[in-house]
Amino acid sequence: MTRYSYIVAFAVLLVFASGAFADEMTFSNPGTNIWWNGVVNVYVNPYTGLDDHNGQTLSLYCDDWNTDFSGNPTWNASIQSLNSSNVASFLFGNVTYETGPGDPTVYDFTLDPSNHIQATTYTASSFPGAFDLYLEVAVLFDGIQKTTDPIKQQELSAAAWSLFVNSSNVGTLVAAINNSGSTFAPDVANDLTAAAATVASQGAAIASGWEVVTPKPGSSTDLYPMQEFLTDPPPVPEPASILLLGVVLLGCGRGLARRWS
Repeated sequence: MTRYSYIVAFAVLLVFASGAFADEMTFSNPGTNIWWNGVVNVYVNPYTGLDDHNGQTLSLYCDDWNTDFSGNPTWNASIQSLNSSNVASFLFGNVTYETGPGDPTVYDFTLDPSNHIQATTYTASSFPGAFDLYLEVAVLFDGIQKTTDPIKQQELSAAAWSLFVNSSNVGTLVAAINNSGSTFAPDVANDLTAAAATVASQGAAIASGWEVVTPKPGSSTDLYPMQEFLTDPPPVPEPASILLLGVVLLGCGRGLARRWS
């Protein structure tokens, strides 16, 4: 292969490499914000993870109260943009309202008359749909990014976890929220109301920049099941910019080829 051919191949790789998706993650750090609520000891969002495919450090925001893990596991994951086309492949992309007696899939968290959180089931008319629930999660995580108050981060995390909690774990989450002080439950309820209102007014625009890190089965050494996370990684060069770089390198290659011939 000539020097010119090598340069062409390198430029082509640059153009197409940006479309690759990472498929392995390592959980690096849970942070320092611990929510002690009299029921369980929980590290709250955000966390830190490593995209092993490209070595990029990411802030991770967990939407999954149902799954437990410990340590610094490595697991296989599908990383996709948060949009309506991808939602069916997310961990909770197929949730729905109660489909039969004793079979609620997700819950609506509201305040009871004594200012305690209660979990009730949706009806067909009140259920917002899986994509809107993911948008509400993104709104709540955006709130976490905008505050350094550890209590507020705990409230926003609890609100996010309430959106996809299942029947096996809803009791623990309700108790944790209600045991966290007289203002904690009302604040969680207000956070949920505000998130739903934001989704109603802004719609899919909320999803911009967010990606969903969904666990998937892999080799026998992978941790599975694993929690699902959202992340908003730093921007990467636009495809047009990468293509321009490739064109420049091609031009340089031709010049160098003429000089070396």
